[in-house]
Amino acid sequence: MTLDASLFPWEDFLGRSLHDPMQSISNFHRDKTVLITGAGGSVGSALVKSLAAYGSRALILLDSSENNLFRIESQLDKANCSAVHLPILGSVCDENLLCDVFERYRPEIVYHAAAYKHVPLMEANPFAVMRNNALGTYILARMTLRCGACDLMLISTDKAVNPRSLLGASKRIAELVVLALGDSGTCMKAIRLGNVLGSEGSVVAIFLQQIANGEPVTVAHREARHYFSPWRKQFAISAQPPRSTAKSKYSCRKSARR
Repeated sequence: MTLDASLFPWEDFLGRSLHDPMQSISNFHRDKTVLITGAGGSVGSALVKSLAAYGSRALILLDSSENNLFRIESQLDKANCSAVHLPILGSVCDENLLCDVFERYRPEIVYHAAAYKHVPLMEANPFAVMRNNALGTYILARMTLRCGACDLMLISTDKAVNPRSLLGASKRIAELVVLALGDSGTCMKAIRLGNVLGSEGSVVAIFLQQIANGEPVTVAHREARHYFSPWRKQFAISAQPPRSTAKSKYSCRKSARR
């Protein structure tokens, strides 16, 4: 039996009342061009769909997965999204591609959600996780700075706290990159997400699938505790305006390709 986790009422799962700061979020993003990396992933696609409802002028959807990019593009088409949405198939590690994207579309706000996330798989592929998560963030942050976008938000993970895995270490390096490169012209910040209910690879989705299949529910330890947050709350935190008066300036030159 296959469980469609997207149909599960995740926010009802916790039974919490949520503060809704969406008016300030809407005002900040209205009539702006926003670049979202990892736009087809679970966090990235949720971010895209939320931003589409708050008056952004254009959404630039960057993802290295053809299937994920096709899926989020199709969902926006079916929802009659008023914002222009531009699918870009490629990696944040491709500096030439990023330069072309910034020159052509001039994003004012960047959300960097593209990342490798599965801990055991990343332990077996150390070069891939460091290149994608750490180096990719450096390339994107440097391009954001050179091209004068006003804000960059890195979507990080709680695994970056005193990292004990290659995944956590790669995201901690990514955090240090954005904190080091941000300046008075470009605000760069990072937010650490914990267990987002309904995200790909979420342990709750795994538990529900095990229950649906009549299998034992696997936990690391009988006294293990997991802490979760609904996506709506995580989005409200991620998308809070980092400043009230930010102006973008564009000077992305061919030298950025070097």
